[in-house]
Amino acid sequence: MEFDTASAVERLDQMVIPIETEVRLAIRTERAVECANRVVTEEIPDGVVLPGGDSYSFVRFCMETALSISVAKLFEQPQPRKKGGRMQSLSERYFCSDIASLPICAWLLSFDGVREELVVRSPSWLSEACARDIDEALTAYARCQQGGDREVDLKLIKDYRDTHLTHLYWEDRPEAVPTYNDLFQLVDVARDFIVHVRRAVTHRENALDLYEERHDREFAAFWRPALLASSGIKN
Repeated sequence: MEFDTASAVERLDQMVIPIETEVRLAIRTERAVECANRVVTEEIPDGVVLPGGDSYSFVRFCMETALSISVAKLFEQPQPRKKGGRMQSLSERYFCSDIASLPICAWLLSFDGVREELVVRSPSWLSEACARDIDEALTAYARCQQGGDREVDLKLIKDYRDTHLTHLYWEDRPEAVPTYNDLFQLVDVARDFIVHVRRAVTHRENALDLYEERHDREFAAFWRPALLASSGIKN
């Protein structure tokens, strides 16, 4: 396999839409969880017993699990494998993987010559904007890295996926549970990242801010009357 600029750009072309699709799912799930939690914590007084509370807790658990799966997929990194008696190089890991994720996409954006190729192939009136979008995408991704303002232990996300979401072990595994804050921050990073990558690679907008606002309104319209009525509180 050729590890060159053309191959890197081709892979970017292929993974933008799958990543955006998963980001949209993560945004919807995050908004569903957050809207429900907002009603319970802000509008239902302490001491009020929620009839069917176990059912609500289970539905929330399912939403949290779905969100964890989306985040784990979006931030998955290809694991090193042996090839011909030696471990794969970083280039081999990222070029040979069929995974579509933010770490791989960010690495490809930084690959030698990719920035220049994306700028050259963009319409002349968008070349400067393309360069800015690449910088903004990499800046957004850096926010979740060590030292970033939204630093999250990505190994924790991987460990949680491996020990709770994708495998069932017969012996105990160490607890590795990301917090709401971890998951929500990573969804925000993924959203900001793919907004800029979509523009840089396809020269099109995806309006994820409007998408998020619309689903926030829709979920609030469902959860608020449902939970308040169930609690006996007049809406």
